[in-house]
Amino acid sequence: MFNFTIKDKSSYLQVNLEGRLMIHEDAQLLQNRLSKLLSKKKNYIIINFDNLSYLNSSGLGALITILT
Repeated sequence: MFNFTIKDKSSYLQVNLEGRLMIHEDAQLLQNRLSKLLSKKKNYIIINFDNLSYLNSSGLGALITILT
């Protein structure tokens, strides 16, 4: 199971990942939510992997897409 929270800080977004990011739909949901929140004023993201126990290619692909 995968969960994430996004905290809107003053100049960046903090993303906390938890569980197993391995289903394409979960990766797409994360990507879509972050894409909507990014703007010219908030274009920095800090991703916390402390509670993420597994990441496969779908999750990695979503993270790379977000960064680009």
